[in-house]
Amino acid sequence: MSDPDSDAVPADDAPALPAPLASHVGPAARETGADAAAVGALLGRTVEHVRAYPGVADLVFEYRRAFSHDPLVDRDGDAYYLLVPPHVLPAFASALDADETGPTWAAARAAHRRAFVEATGVADHGDWDPLVLVAGSQPSSGTAGSAPDSDSDSASDSGSDSGGSAGPG
Repeated sequence: MSDPDSDAVPADDAPALPAPLASHVGPAARETGADAAAVGALLGRTVEHVRAYPGVADLVFEYRRAFSHDPLVDRDGDAYYLLVPPHVLPAFASALDADETGPTWAAARAAHRRAFVEATGVADHGDWDPLVLVAGSQPSSGTAGSAPDSDSDSASDSGSDSGGSAGPG
């Protein structure tokens, strides 16, 4: 990981990226023609957004209840490797004010895909999108964010096949 071209470290003002994603920033940026610092910053904002939800484990739990299929493919320590329905990542883009059509968002998705495949060995995932979430210290503000594209009302219900269509905003 000492490759100077890896661009594994995001911009100075961005949150530090967790190991499962950091090593994939440079290759994903080159793959899509994006700026590696911008990709790292976007992934860092994603990490902070999820941690503010109030946490990764809670979001994973909500997704496991909301979707018709369990999205959790593997867990390794604090890293959760999920396959989520196609409507989830656009909800993240919207919540982060990211341009879904731009190379930075494409590179962020590529970094998630690369990290997911490396950790799970699952390269064929149909229409579902790889998403790597990493738990860590909770933000000090204590504010809860909105779960990207899951039905937060259904998280307290006993039904597990709600489809998760509420989304943020």
